[in-house]
Amino acid sequence: LTASREAVEELSGERFMYDEILYANQEFKPDLQPNDVDRHVRALGDICLVFLNTNEFVYVY
Repeated sequence: LTASREAVEELSGERFMYDEILYANQEFKPDLQPNDVDRHVRALGDICLVFLNTNEFVYVY
């Protein structure tokens, strides 16, 4: 993974571009999207959201 950077030379004031290698993100894997899993996994996720959004899970103190 690289990032393109733009900077200004201190003495001449000229702009220049350079590519910076991002070593911390070399093993980055993007998260799964809903269309990457089958319908059973999506259904389980929907059921979990229903349970967590019900008022029995609200904690009031």
